Amino acid sequence: MRVMMICFAIAVSLAGLGALAVGVAALTRGWVPPESRKLIVRPRLYGRGMVALAICAFLMAANWVLVTDPILRKLGQMAGFLAVIVIAHLTGASRRPADVQPQEGDKP
Repeated sequence: MRVMMICFAIAVSLAGLGALAVGVAALTRGWVPPESRKLIVRPRLYGRGMVALAICAFLMAANWVLVTDPILRKLGQMAGFLAVIVIAHLTGASRRPADVQPQEGDKP
C-alpha cells in the first residue's frame, strides 16, 4: 500500500511539474498551450491558476507520502480538494465567455 501511494505521489508531482511549466510560461511570456489558445483571453490569470494548481499538486503529494496520522491526512485531502475548486474557478475566469465567439482581430 505504501509503495502504491509513493508511485501515485510521483505521478501527481510530475503532473504538477508540467502545470508549473505551463503556468510560468503563461505568466512570463503570455504563452498558452495551442489547444487552449482560442479559449483563453487572460493568459496571466491562466498562469496564476496553473502555478497554484502545481503548488496544490505538490502539497497533496507530500500529504500522501509524509503524513501518517489518518485524521491529518483526511484534513489535508479536504484542504486540497477545496483548493482545486478555487483553482478551477480561477482558471475558468481566464477563459472566453461561452456566448462570445472569437473575432477576426482577437489575439489567439
